[in-house]
Amino acid sequence: MKCSDDSGYVMAIALPGSMSEVRVATCPESAKHGLPCKLSDNGVILTVATFREGLAKKGISCDATDNDIAVLGKENARKRYVVEFKCSQRPAGLVAYFPDEGSTAPFEVADCKTALKKSGAICKLNKPQ
Repeated sequence: MKCSDDSGYVMAIALPGSMSEVRVATCPESAKHGLPCKLSDNGVILTVATFREGLAKKGISCDATDNDIAVLGKENARKRYVVEFKCSQRPAGLVAYFPDEGSTAPFEVADCKTALKKSGAICKLNKPQ
């Protein structure tokens, strides 16, 4: 649905008889989950290239290709994306925590073993050593 101020929302309504509640998401949030709006701006859509560029801006070298990057999830409380990278520079794997817009949580990195202990992140591309 498009609003007069050009913002937009997506509504998820359950089938008749379901006990599920109606859910509403902004267009940028919906686009991040693969449901882009057609009538309103979807905002910045994050891609694996966005995360690779984020590492470079922080001065962290990593030769990961698109196939060597996996978004493991997003922390609800701290509002950070948890992203795994497979780089030749990091044989123990690299997990980066990228704060989303509006998050005050810090950007952090860890190897796979530390990420598992710290946040329960399970690496898909790297085997913890």
